[in-house]
Amino acid sequence: MTPVDPQQAQPSDEEATAVLMFPYSTTSAAQRVANAIAPETNALDDARSQVTLARDNQTVELRVHATDRTALRASLNTWFKLVEVAEHAGDATSTASR
Repeated sequence: MTPVDPQQAQPSDEEATAVLMFPYSTTSAAQRVANAIAPETNALDDARSQVTLARDNQTVELRVHATDRTALRASLNTWFKLVEVAEHAGDATSTASR
């Protein structure tokens, strides 16, 4: 059996970044989602992952940077859920105001 170099056996120790783009049909929908998740961008930053939020007209962009792939996966799961909740809350608000 050939010994394994620990650096090669631990690929999850590498820093990782993901960019999530969420397009919406209107600028106001994108603004509503961005406003809903913005407070969480600072609250959820920790030693292993950070996120930046940007909005360009009808698109919300989240850039997630993590110290390793495991932290990236955990952070992505959180952000997907937060965006989903913000979208559904916006739908409920739109429906209630009609």
